[in-house]
Amino acid sequence: MTLLVTLFVIVTFSLLGYYYAPRHTEEGWEVDRLRPRDPLGNLPVSHYDEQRLFRDIAAVYARREEPDDPRRGESPERRRESSA
Repeated sequence: MTLLVTLFVIVTFSLLGYYYAPRHTEEGWEVDRLRPRDPLGNLPVSHYDEQRLFRDIAAVYARREEPDDPRRGESPERRRESSA
């Protein structure tokens, strides 16, 4: 009986956690997680930590999948020639 009550409590809390957990879209969640935070209680954030966070954000943006653009990689002169 104790086993059943324990399993019921675990399942109940798991379902509540799943139901009330915030929903994240794929776009933006990774970047928001790495954004520099305001120091709590005016604690100084080291310059190294701040720069590391900005590099992490830049890396996330660099690894995003871009939509296929057929003109990507062409020089501006070729674009002008093909549009004329």
